[in-house]
Amino acid sequence: VVLTYGLFGLNISIFRVFFTFVFAIVTAYVVHLFFKKPSQIPLGMYSNRSTQNKIHLFFSNFLSTLSLTGKYVIIGLVIASFIKAVVPSTWVAYISKTVFSYPLISLVSIPIYVCSGEDVPIAKALLDIGFSQGNAITFMLASSGICLPTIVGVLSFLPKKVVTLYVIAWFFLSTLTGLLYDYLIFGV
Repeated sequence: VVLTYGLFGLNISIFRVFFTFVFAIVTAYVVHLFFKKPSQIPLGMYSNRSTQNKIHLFFSNFLSTLSLTGKYVIIGLVIASFIKAVVPSTWVAYISKTVFSYPLISLVSIPIYVCSGEDVPIAKALLDIGFSQGNAITFMLASSGICLPTIVGVLSFLPKKVVTLYVIAWFFLSTLTGLLYDYLIFGV
C-alpha cells in the first residue's frame, strides 16, 4: 500500500485496497455458499513435535513448495523478458487504447510472477510506456492474484473447484476494477 501510494498517489491506493477487500469478502461468501468445508480444522497439528522435528518439517515443506513453484517463477521471468524484448511499441500504443487491454493485461499477468511489491514498479512502467492508470491497476491486481505460482500454491491446499472459482473471479475483478477506475476517473 505504501509503495502504491508512493508511485501512484492516494486515489489509486484507495481504489486498489478497497476493491481488493470487496473481492475477498464476495469471493469468501460465494465459496462458503457453494463449497463445504470440514467441520473441524486441525490447528496446531505440529505443536507437540520436538524442535528438531519442526526444523526438519520446515525444510521439507520449504523444498516441496520450491519444487512446486520454482519452475513457474522461471517460466514467468522468461515470458516477461520475451514480451519486453519482442512486443513492438506500436502494439502497446494500439492495444492500450482499446477496452480489450484490460482482459489482455489480466491474461498476460498469469505467467508473470511478482513478489510483494514488484507489481507496483512494473505497473508504473506500463503507465510510463502508454497504458492507462486503470491498466496499471489491472496489472497490479492480476499479477499478484492469479500468477502461476499463486495458483499452484493454492492448489496444494484447496480443492480444484475452489481454485478455479478463485482464478476466474480474480481475473474478472482485476479486469473490471481497472476498467471501472478509468471510466469513473477519466470517462474512458
